[in-house]
Amino acid sequence: NSTISDAVSFDESQTKDAENYYKEVQGTDEAEIFPYSYTVNMTGIEFINDGYICVGIDGYDYEGGAHGMPWSSYYSFDRKTGEKLKLTDVVANSSDEIKSIIEKDLGDAMNGQGADAFFTDAKDAVSYYNSADDFNWYLTKDGIAVVFGQYEIASYAAGPQTLVIPYSEFKVKIDI
Repeated sequence: NSTISDAVSFDESQTKDAENYYKEVQGTDEAEIFPYSYTVNMTGIEFINDGYICVGIDGYDYEGGAHGMPWSSYYSFDRKTGEKLKLTDVVANSSDEIKSIIEKDLGDAMNGQGADAFFTDAKDAVSYYNSADDFNWYLTKDGIAVVFGQYEIASYAAGPQTLVIPYSEFKVKIDI
C-alpha cells in the first residue's frame, strides 16, 4: 500500500538526514549539545470490520531541547478496494459542516473537562485546517475519532486529545 510505503520512505529519509547530520558535527561541540533521535512505530489496528480498517502510526522526534515531539497519524482504508479513505469519503457533509461539527464537539469537551484542560483558543485550531480531509481521524464503533496533537489544543503535558464524535452527528455515506 502506498501509505505504508510513504511512511517507510519518510522514516528512511529521516534516518539518512540524522546520519548526515551526525557526520557533519563530529568533533564539534554541536555533536554533544544536540542529540537527535527519531522513532516510528505501528501502533496497531484502531478499528476493523468487514468493510474498513483503521491503523495508527506513532513517532517521536527529538532534536534537542527540553523534550522531543511525539506525533500520531491514523489511516483508514476500504478493505475491498485497498484505497485510503478521506473523511469526505465517509461522510456526505461539506467540509465546512464537518469543521463546524468538530468545533461544536470540541467546545462541548472544553465545557465538560473544564476550560483549564485546553488552551483558551482551542476551538480556533479547527479553522487552521483548510479542509475536513486534513484532520487526523479514524473510525471507531461509536463514531469518528478526531485526534489533535500536542500543543494543538492543549499543553504538551496534556498529550494528544481525541474527540469521538457520534456517527449520528454526520451524514454517513458508508456502512459501518
